[in-house]
Amino acid sequence: MLDAASILSVQYNSYLGRWTAIYSAPLSNDVLVRTAPEFVGPWSDSTRLFTADRRGLGGISYDAQVHAELAEGNGQVLYVSYSRPNGNGPFGSELVLVRVSLEKP
Repeated sequence: MLDAASILSVQYNSYLGRWTAIYSAPLSNDVLVRTAPEFVGPWSDSTRLFTADRRGLGGISYDAQVHAELAEGNGQVLYVSYSRPNGNGPFGSELVLVRVSLEKP
């Protein structure tokens, strides 16, 4: 089973030639990726894509989603959004978009 937040993105990445699952680690600020040769697996161990920047505010970042419509280079460059606290009370948040370059293993 996948230990992930309730929202994740699963899609085929042509650059890697593999399926990818991109998600926020539960109760963490890490955004992770796993890959598989087939949709049903076997899935790799997780690899950290990046650690979300909270700008020094409390709380955690969540909702990591990859945006395939923005990908460059056949999926070598991905854009991942996530939510982070904005300091406006317990439910205040903002979306951040991060550019991520993938490397083939």
